[in-house]
Amino acid sequence: MDPISKDLNRWISILLTVWRRRRKYKNGPSDRLLPNELKEVAAGVKILSSGLTGKRELVGKGYMDDPALLGAYLLFYWPVSYAQARYVLGYLPSRPRSVLDLGSGPAPMSFASLDHGASEVVAADRSEPALRLAAELAGEAGEPLAVRGWDPLRGEKIPDGSFDLAIMGHLLNELWVGDSDEAGKICDLIERVSGSLRKGGAVTIIEPALLLTSRRLLGIRDILVKRGFPVLSPCLFKEDCPALKKEGNTCHTDRSWEPPRTAGWADIQDSFRDA
Repeated sequence: MDPISKDLNRWISILLTVWRRRRKYKNGPSDRLLPNELKEVAAGVKILSSGLTGKRELVGKGYMDDPALLGAYLLFYWPVSYAQARYVLGYLPSRPRSVLDLGSGPAPMSFASLDHGASEVVAADRSEPALRLAAELAGEAGEPLAVRGWDPLRGEKIPDGSFDLAIMGHLLNELWVGDSDEAGKICDLIERVSGSLRKGGAVTIIEPALLLTSRRLLGIRDILVKRGFPVLSPCLFKEDCPALKKEGNTCHTDRSWEPPRTAGWADIQDSFRDA
């Protein structure tokens, strides 16, 4: 078993413990959901899947303030985001000691950073319930995580600190949606975030691999390159992205992985499709 899968399997029992405690369920198996639990989580995953893809009616909304949807995210999308972050962190030239996780939700990418070797991580999000959940996970796991409230749409300043890495996971596609200057405002935000970095620091952006979100991110990438930002990975090309020259083209990283078999992860996926 690779180190990422090993660490993720350790997290599964923690996620289940915290989720059951919050739902006031009696203790259950540490490696799987019970049938009634599976039904509840699958219903939430179906809502999230529909609302974050397709018409994307949940995008930009406070869906993580809903306990049922936050719980569904925790047991289905959290492991995916954790694995994504671990893989991407492996591309960095050095291991960041201090990390700022912006738009953290319940902090899968924060904990991925800690497991990757960071010693100081700040998780920042506008959802208080998501941050409380992140803090509860940190307490259960014995991890040194700091949480901060932060809402970029209200113009709130970047959390104080000096960081080796700022990570923005599945955040940018939910900001300023429909605004005529959406890309410009996002690039301005990234510039402000870069001001919190130590010398040699990096901003890591992870976005959904949907056609719409991928092309938007490539457009943002082009603006940042024009503003003088170097791109470290995955593409070092310093001109406009050629994928945007033809409608329907995109570019994203494809990485195979073995999803956790504990906690009925695959069963959740099958159940919400059948629901």
